Amino acid sequence: MKPVSRQKPSRMINLIYMTVLFVIFVASGIIHLTHQHDDDIRIYKHHSLQMQELLTNIIRAELFNNNYRAVTHILEEWFEQNDSTYEIKATSAYGYILSHHKRESSSDNLFQRSYTIEYGYKGQLNLYITDSLDNVFDTSRHSAIYTFIIAIVLALISGQFLWLIEQKRYNRALEGLTYTDPLTKIFNRRYLDETLEQEFYRAQRTQQPLSLIMIDIDKFKTYNDTFGHQAGDECLSRVATALNNTLKRPGEFVARYGGEEFTVVLPNVDTTNAIKIAELLKDAINKLAIPCQIGQSTGPTLSASLGTTTSDHKQEQGLEELINNADLALYRAKNAGGNCVVTI
Repeated sequence: MKPVSRQKPSRMINLIYMTVLFVIFVASGIIHLTHQHDDDIRIYKHHSLQMQELLTNIIRAELFNNNYRAVTHILEEWFEQNDSTYEIKATSAYGYILSHHKRESSSDNLFQRSYTIEYGYKGQLNLYITDSLDNVFDTSRHSAIYTFIIAIVLALISGQFLWLIEQKRYNRALEGLTYTDPLTKIFNRRYLDETLEQEFYRAQRTQQPLSLIMIDIDKFKTYNDTFGHQAGDECLSRVATALNNTLKRPGEFVARYGGEEFTVVLPNVDTTNAIKIAELLKDAINKLAIPCQIGQSTGPTLSASLGTTTSDHKQEQGLEELINNADLALYRAKNAGGNCVVTI
């Protein structure tokens, strides 16, 4: 198990996140609006040219037939459907034919229109339509405002979402620290007590074996007195790492029980396999070759005593009895001289 450490989330950093996100959203919106605005203008101009050609043909036919009332009706319909149109003027080579103007004033969202129609001579017709792109520009301005508002909302939502994620990670880190032994960086006694109880009752429900290994470093007090507490702490850390690296199966874990004692929990492991794992753990400690005497690199090295027990639920056995059996097996291993595995 690796040590868990994480800094507390900062509101200042979160504010920087939101600012960066806001700039990104606004920049993306501006780029999109720029392209959209250009497309709107191109489409609008294309549409106006088509409508101008169509209107020219219709008015030409009506004017040549002296049907001015029909022309008036057509122009009124045109202005109703094309708010941006300001003026339509028809001329010919023989003189002035028609001038149709629209004036608009806005008051309480009501539009008033006034028209001026003049008539002249028949002749070759040239129709001019003066258009305005005010509607397009108004739409672009409104879109820019909406984009700005949306960017603010998205930045706030994204920033709050990131803040919640960071806070959740921080809380998990704090929770991990409460279950971590600060010296050995493996699970502590609190995690052992809580998880062992869960595993025990799970094993009861599923009728699967649960094995427990108690480990105690042989003559650690003498080692501590000889080399000092700093060396003793380093020794415990190395032993914990070796034990943790030896366990491979999911669900298996080692925790510091207290002092120089460790406990290994092995779900779904029977007695035979528990003994094999205990032997591997013992060998892992021996392979560290930690000298027990000052100035002697070839002398005795640090060893450990291990006691194992298994609950197979074939007979009534509680969690406390399981722990006591493992502790008793460890006691017998130490009385046997240490550096051995005893099973009950």
